[in-house]
Amino acid sequence: MNARPPDLRLVEGGAERLPPAAVRGATVVPDRVLARLTDQAAREAVTRHEGAPPARAGLRPPQSSVSVRGGAACIAVSVDLTCPVDTAGVCAALAAAIAERVHDLTGLPVADTTVSVRRLVLKESLRQRRVR
Repeated sequence: MNARPPDLRLVEGGAERLPPAAVRGATVVPDRVLARLTDQAAREAVTRHEGAPPARAGLRPPQSSVSVRGGAACIAVSVDLTCPVDTAGVCAALAAAIAERVHDLTGLPVADTTVSVRRLVLKESLRQRRVR
C-alpha cells in the first residue's frame, strides 16, 4: 500500500482553500523561544526610542518573561531608560511595539504586555563632568 500524505487543498466551487487548522496541524512555539523573541523585540523598541542600541546609550539590555495561557502570550519586560523622559508614555509605546512585533514574529496573540522601568539613567549631555 502506498502511504501518500493527504492533499491539503480542497476544491469547493472552483476555488481552492485549506482545510481547518485541526486537520493541518499546528506549530507550537516553546516558551524559551518566545522569551528570546520578546527580548529581541524589546531591544528593537528601546533602540528606536533611544536612537541607539541600549549598550551604546549606557543602558542594560531589556529582560523579559513570557507565559502562554489560553493560547495567548502574557509578556513582562523590564527596561532601563534615559531621563528626562515621560515614563508612562514611553512604557505604553514600548508595550505596544513589543506586543505587535511578537505577534508578527510568532502569530501568537498577545493578551497582556507590562513594561516596567528598572532604572533611569541620565543622558550623556546631562551628566556632570569634572573639569580640572
